[in-house]
Amino acid sequence: MSANDATSEFERKFYEKTKNCWSNRKDFFCQPKQYAWLEMDYDENGEDSSIQGQSILVPKSRPRETKLEAPIAKFISLICDINMMRQQMVEIGLAFFLHHNGSYLDIHHVYCNCYIFLLLLNRGYDVLKNIADVIGQSNRTLLEDLSSQFYTVIPHDFGFQKMCEFVIDTLPKLKRKIEMVEALGEIEVTTKLLEDNADIQEDPLYYQYEQLGCKLVPVEVSSQEFLMIENYMKNTHAKTHSGYAVDIVQVFRASRNGETERFQKFSDMSNRMLLWHGSRLTNWAGILSQGSGSHEVQNLTTFLLPLQVALGDMNELLSANSDADRLPSGKLSTKAVGAMAPDFKEAQILEDGIIVPLGNPKERPKHEGNLLHNEYIVYNVEQIRMRYVIQVEFNYEI
Repeated sequence: MSANDATSEFERKFYEKTKNCWSNRKDFFCQPKQYAWLEMDYDENGEDSSIQGQSILVPKSRPRETKLEAPIAKFISLICDINMMRQQMVEIGLAFFLHHNGSYLDIHHVYCNCYIFLLLLNRGYDVLKNIADVIGQSNRTLLEDLSSQFYTVIPHDFGFQKMCEFVIDTLPKLKRKIEMVEALGEIEVTTKLLEDNADIQEDPLYYQYEQLGCKLVPVEVSSQEFLMIENYMKNTHAKTHSGYAVDIVQVFRASRNGETERFQKFSDMSNRMLLWHGSRLTNWAGILSQGSGSHEVQNLTTFLLPLQVALGDMNELLSANSDADRLPSGKLSTKAVGAMAPDFKEAQILEDGIIVPLGNPKERPKHEGNLLHNEYIVYNVEQIRMRYVIQVEFNYEI
């Protein structure tokens, strides 16, 4: 068979399997019940570059001493633990770093091709957006097709379970998948931070700390600052989240490089609040170096991030809305109004005017929405400034 014949046969087979022309693959559109096309990138030797690279599992040797204070050193060790990231990826069912025989790839091997990986993440987001647009239409066939598209670009390990059991057909399922894709993006950032020469440094922990570009200062347990944070956490622990207690292990003041200057334009805004943000352990190196997203707390040992947020004039909503980011003119943020909210009469105002809503929760009279608690969303990262990092432990009742 000549080269031209082989090319023609491949293009015929490609169309047969995908119902898309190879020549138009840049505008590929997934057809129902057909194969999807995933881009690959190959180096000049014809080898898949996604399995090249130097392992970054852990530094080959750790110094007996580090310049960092003990609490900070422990924190850096925890958030930069590649083995922890691998375990959490297994726990959420992702198959990104499994060989066909079930053995593990180094996470670095999976993410070293940044362009292809980010392309897949964006495709995953696009599919989830399409699911969000139709999830209330009771079109089971369409949801099955879109779910299949999502699992094609974001592979999962379902074992021997049936695919029909994993159709993304409810808002809670959709939310979990969005958070999963966000977690993948944060791990990609983390691995890029860790891959550069950490193992050859005299003080790898200090090197990784410097790479984060975020100054951390431990807060004394006996201080009023610590007490304020402790009260805020205890008072806003919802009664619906029963069966466990949350205990503070360590509090750090946090200051990311350039963030104070960036936030300065909002420093005189009246509606500035200290609001909670929680995240998987896998996300923390990425969050400290690049900023925060929106994630739920999922781990026995995890971190909370009280953010200083300039809310300004808020667009208030009573129910979930996938177009909430399209703010009306003059609005700077979205407030999802819940049935329960902290008593603002008990709020504490800090020296710089930041409002800490640490009051005990009160039920809102005649609430017409379907949300239980208030949620705040800003779409401009310049409205956010990191203030604290809090390490906590979840103690579950047995």
